[in-house]
Amino acid sequence: MYRINHAFQEFKVGKNVINTAYDTGYESLSGFGYTYKKSPKMPPLMSINQDIILINRLTTPLGSMFICSTNQGICLLEFVDRRILETEFE
Repeated sequence: MYRINHAFQEFKVGKNVINTAYDTGYESLSGFGYTYKKSPKMPPLMSINQDIILINRLTTPLGSMFICSTNQGICLLEFVDRRILETEFE
């Protein structure tokens, strides 16, 4: 998800699909396209005008956490080992 979020930000500033796919660590365009379509549920070039939730992982003294944000601010801050985390992401 981190790589897809990074790719989304690259598209927002005008970077092309081929360079973005390889720069974000994918070894094939088909693998990148398949993964990208599963996350925002649309092909890369159609998602440029969409907003997306950015996800990052933090290490804290209490354990690892995910932090999610939009242009409006933080929308989720949760420990990675929570059972309900997948539901919260949906």
